[in-house]
Amino acid sequence: MWKLSSRARRGVGAFLLCGALLFVVLTATAPVADVARAASGHPPTPGAWTAQWHGADDLTGIAFANSQLGWAVGKNGQFMRTTNGGYTWAYQLAAPAVDLGAVDFVDATTGWRVGANGEIWRSTDAGLTWASQGSPTSLRLTSLAMVDASTGGS
Repeated sequence: MWKLSSRARRGVGAFLLCGALLFVVLTATAPVADVARAASGHPPTPGAWTAQWHGADDLTGIAFANSQLGWAVGKNGQFMRTTNGGYTWAYQLAAPAVDLGAVDFVDATTGWRVGANGEIWRSTDAGLTWASQGSPTSLRLTSLAMVDASTGGS
C-alpha cells in the first residue's frame, strides 16, 4: 500500500521540478513593484506571483486544503504552515529532524507527512501536532497521495 514504483517516483520528481521552474519563470517575469510590495509587507496583488523566502532551497512537498490553508515540508525536518494562502508561513521543526518527503491533507484538519526511514506521521489538528504511525518499510518515502482518511499511498 505504501510502495511507489521507480517510474512513479521519477514522475513525481519531474512534476516537482516543473513546478519549481514555473515558479522561477513566473517570479522572474513578475513586475518589480509586485516583488517590492511583497517584501515591504503590503498585501500581494491578486493574481500575481510574489517572492517568498523560506530559509533554504530544499522544500520537497506542498499541499493545500483550500485557498488559504496549506503546508510545506523539506529536508532536515522543515515544516511550514500557512493560513493566509501563502502570504506568511509559520515554521515548525519536525522531531526528530529527519528529511520530510511529502505532505497531504484530506481536509482542513486531517493530514499526513512522510519522510526518511519509512516514517509516517498523522495530524488531526491541521498540522499543529503530529503522531508517528507504523510503516511497513524503512525506505525513504518521497511522495504521498491520500484519497480519504483511511485510504492512500506513498
